Amino acid sequence: MAARTASESRDIPSGGGLVPSATRAAWSSVVIRSAAASVAACDMVLTLLSDRSRSESLVADPERVPAAVEEMLRITPLGRNAGMPRIATEDVELTGGTVRAGDAVLVSTVAANRDPEVFEHPEDLDLDREPGSHVAFGFGPRHCLGASLARMELQTAITTLVTRVPTLDLAGEVTWRATALVRGPAELPVRW
Repeated sequence: MAARTASESRDIPSGGGLVPSATRAAWSSVVIRSAAASVAACDMVLTLLSDRSRSESLVADPERVPAAVEEMLRITPLGRNAGMPRIATEDVELTGGTVRAGDAVLVSTVAANRDPEVFEHPEDLDLDREPGSHVAFGFGPRHCLGASLARMELQTAITTLVTRVPTLDLAGEVTWRATALVRGPAELPVRW
């Protein structure tokens, strides 16, 4: 076992940059979220194939894939929970009451992404919707570090499927992951 310096033990940077534990945490987050992007791709394929007109519209016009990916990110929950609790730092008046400084708050990106004050017909999946202000990857200081990478992965995966396997279709019963933190199919049987 290697000896740790005092600065490593206390996670104090000695020469600038991230300390080892912060670097490990950042990379762990990227790796976990990369796996989440793979599951999100399966969710998106299922969303497209569950209504053939959706996939056929992208087969006919693959240039629409980036906007379609954004809309599917908006409407399809990536996780199973409401997120990490946050602590209010000051009193905040909301429509339903007051959140007091010190209160714990669970922030739901799923609810935010279906806010009727932000999105017209928020419960509808509209692949022609102008990409807007969804918060599937969080917001502000809590915005996902890997959001750009995830978008690129998802757009590449969906574009590849609609251009190279345009006849892709569901081939059986979808089974769902029962215990994972990330929501998605355990098996997605397809044929072409």
